[in-house]
Amino acid sequence: MSKIEDISVKHDNDLKVFLSCECQSPEHTVIIQVYDWGDSMPYRPDFFIEIQATNYKPFHKRIWAAIKYIFGAELTWNDVIVQKEDIPKIQAAIDHYNKLLKNKDKKVVDKL
Repeated sequence: MSKIEDISVKHDNDLKVFLSCECQSPEHTVIIQVYDWGDSMPYRPDFFIEIQATNYKPFHKRIWAAIKYIFGAELTWNDVIVQKEDIPKIQAAIDHYNKLLKNKDKKVVDKL
């Protein structure tokens, strides 16, 4: 089995939460993912926040924007208005991550 296949294995402790903006625009989507590498890997769990950042500018305009940024221009930000029904989902993802992290740290200490 190759190294990439080892890393891409999913575990039962993984968690993925999809959040949509109050405006219901598909471009305003956030995905929170907690990924547990499992006991076979020495890595601690990861907590990802993925944000849809659609940019349809042609390549040369993106390069120009990057150059302007280097010289102090401000970035453009996208917003996602979190719906109050999604707050418990966010808290559950944080709690799940903290639980996995605590268990992983405990297993490392137990091995010492």
